Amino acid sequence: MQQVMIADTPNYRLVSYGNGLSYSLTNKVIGYSDHFQGDDADRFRADFDAMEEADPERLTDDILRDLWEQYHFGAEAPALGMR
Repeated sequence: MQQVMIADTPNYRLVSYGNGLSYSLTNKVIGYSDHFQGDDADRFRADFDAMEEADPERLTDDILRDLWEQYHFGAEAPALGMR
């Protein structure tokens, strides 16, 4: 399956697999990755794109930090089995 590095910031790495079929978001600070596929991958990508469009000047590292907190610790975590 083809993989594409979408972002590689000082604290996070975002990789797409299979042209967006799944995503891996890695927190480099703690060395842990969350993986999203199917509907979860679609929702994750929509959230990422919306955050970029809402504030084009915002650093990608900050966007990925917010997504990490939302998906790993926040409201999305229980639904994804991450809590």
